[in-house]
Amino acid sequence: AARLAEQPGEDPVDGLLALVRELCAEAPLVLVVDDLHWADDATLRVWRYLSRETRQLPLLLVGACRPVPRPAALDELRAELDNDDTTVLALPPLPESAARELATELVGAPPGPGLQLLVSYAAGNPRYTREIVETLLAQSMIVLDGVHAHLDGNSCQSIPAPLGSRITLYLSFLSSGTRDTLRWAAMLGREFSLSDIAVATERPPTALVGAVDEAIASGVLVESGDRLAFRHPLVRRVLYEKTPAAMRVALHRQLAEAFAAAGAPAVRVAEQLAAAPAQVDPWVTTWLLEHIGTVATETPRIAVDLLRHAITQGTLAPDARETLTATLARLLFWLGREPEAEARSVVARTADSRRAAEMRWILAYVYYRRGDFAEATAELKRTLDDSDVPEMWRGRHESLLATLERLGEQTALAPAGLHPLDDAALSVPKLDSLDEAAEPLDAARRIAATRAVPGEMHLAGAVHYYWLGRWPEALEELDAVIRDGAETASYVLRSPGSTLLVHGVGALIAGHRGDPVQARTHLDAADRRQWPPGLEPDGG
Repeated sequence: AARLAEQPGEDPVDGLLALVRELCAEAPLVLVVDDLHWADDATLRVWRYLSRETRQLPLLLVGACRPVPRPAALDELRAELDNDDTTVLALPPLPESAARELATELVGAPPGPGLQLLVSYAAGNPRYTREIVETLLAQSMIVLDGVHAHLDGNSCQSIPAPLGSRITLYLSFLSSGTRDTLRWAAMLGREFSLSDIAVATERPPTALVGAVDEAIASGVLVESGDRLAFRHPLVRRVLYEKTPAAMRVALHRQLAEAFAAAGAPAVRVAEQLAAAPAQVDPWVTTWLLEHIGTVATETPRIAVDLLRHAITQGTLAPDARETLTATLARLLFWLGREPEAEARSVVARTADSRRAAEMRWILAYVYYRRGDFAEATAELKRTLDDSDVPEMWRGRHESLLATLERLGEQTALAPAGLHPLDDAALSVPKLDSLDEAAEPLDAARRIAATRAVPGEMHLAGAVHYYWLGRWPEALEELDAVIRDGAETASYVLRSPGSTLLVHGVGALIAGHRGDPVQARTHLDAADRRQWPPGLEPDGG
């Protein structure tokens, strides 16, 4: 319409109507206009006249527009066209399989794990999917190995600058206040509440309603139960990376203290501390000493990350270092890992006989898991020779020593008597009530941060939750068993039967969820007795 207006003496609407009538006289016509939200007044006027012509001409009009921006003239046109002759379609995201097919078509080969991860950030938006792949191709960041398309080097570590610029331009139609709110929201993780944004921005929730409503209407944010989330993880990541790394560290530290002061759950504070680890100052040290037990119970991986970072800091006071190192050893042991270095560090430095006895028991049990009965026995006897060992820990050492003496060098498997929690959960199918096994499992979690509990209980928990039909919880238990498995020598993963059980439960859950590809992956991994990178329960 704008081009027709440039022709002197001719009204653009009349000129276009005459052209459409001429074309319709020859054959039915389909006229498609994209991005109607950017249409000028002349284009909208033409669209209005053409919509009336559809009643007598073989003419199909197709228009596409975003939810926002919504100019008043476009709203008026939409209201006018809201009748039986108009069909409105809301386009859903592409299914994961379709997005993968699109990426395969663009690249010429199925995407490998790294590329598939970046493609998933588009959350089914075909435009974002195309822009991700085309930008990576233009930057020579994709390599083909004859089977799959992979990211070259560290391409997945950050969003390519050209792609980030496109996403930033896409958000430019939002008001400045909404963009500022989204930048803070990007610091809060995958999901967040309006109250979280209020704490971050130091503004009352009522002052944020307009910005959040605009972000939801534009499709940038979506509601996730009683929380909010970015519709496209790609947008969140671009916004997050637009903040310089040094500033992100400071902001996460600031947010952690702000959430703590606002009475937020300990896990929320821990997420901020773990997002960009900063120097462990006195406030962080005090907070960890008071709350790491709660964090360990709810999100053990975050607790491990925080503890590992804290104990490496030269500014940490010796007594705090000892306490946090002991907590890390206890937690790693509970997760089925082998915290030999951490336990020995505490034993070498502590003057607390109770703590030393606990760490020595963990060391002995670690050797026992490995099948190194001689070293386990020697460790136990060294502890029992110490007259300062508290009675409770002396009893535990004597019990484990008696077990080792009964087993002898020929036995490599742990006795059932040492795993009452495992027995309770793994026998669930025989129980009249599936809830009978829940109490010992819950009890183990409650004492996890203050007692040495074998990590094998997670496999028992996975089976228990599978029979209850609580598959997300089952996958979380499996994740606790196998996470960082390549870096540890977990007794669970070393056992062929347990490895088959881990992947068997994963395959069954994938089957129930209608995901044959994931089920086959688990079955193949069970056959090879390994867990494929990138297909852990929380990332597959």
